[in-house]
Amino acid sequence: MKKEFEGAESVLLPEKFAGLPALKKLRVEKKYRPSLLDNKIREGRTRVEARLLCKAKEAGVRVPFVYAVGGDYIVIERLDAITLNKIEGRGKHWKGKKSAGALGEKKISAKHWRMAGEYLAKLHSHGIAHGDYTPANLMLGKGGKLYVIDFGLGFSSFDEEDFAVDLLTMKNSLSPADAKEFVSGYLKLGKKSVFARMEKVQKRARYQEREPAE
Repeated sequence: MKKEFEGAESVLLPEKFAGLPALKKLRVEKKYRPSLLDNKIREGRTRVEARLLCKAKEAGVRVPFVYAVGGDYIVIERLDAITLNKIEGRGKHWKGKKSAGALGEKKISAKHWRMAGEYLAKLHSHGIAHGDYTPANLMLGKGGKLYVIDFGLGFSSFDEEDFAVDLLTMKNSLSPADAKEFVSGYLKLGKKSVFARMEKVQKRARYQEREPAE
């Protein structure tokens, strides 16, 4: 079976669920771990991801439907959409590989970056830290619909430090113009205190980069 995607933690396989196009996300075995421990970790992370996807949908964020959950896999809706890092966009830090014209969108607009910010704020308000909030984990579908995907590194949290890291991860992935729109979207629904914490995290990171090694 041809893999849709293969990463360090999981693989995506094409699937059918009740006649609907779907994807099976299978957690990759780690041979360096004892089998029983590995199974426990993979099953635990699978359950967490499925739970976060359902919770995100309750928060009003567009995410793939969860069709089924197994020990080390979940079956999710296959979206008719393209990840933002593969679309010709305005961001200067990454370049698109194909046009979104087939989806009725010529490029990623300011409203999409604002929407990405609003979605992240909604996740945070429901106690969800995404863990890898980047253009590669956002998808643009027909009608300009935006989706959030891959909660594999996500976890439940109400710690503003965790939220600040999410915010900074996306901000650092964008051009200044797009980052401004993204942050404005976040501040529309999110807490200003998270933005303030993000600035502290950013300053801390810059200081560590400048600090000479002993």
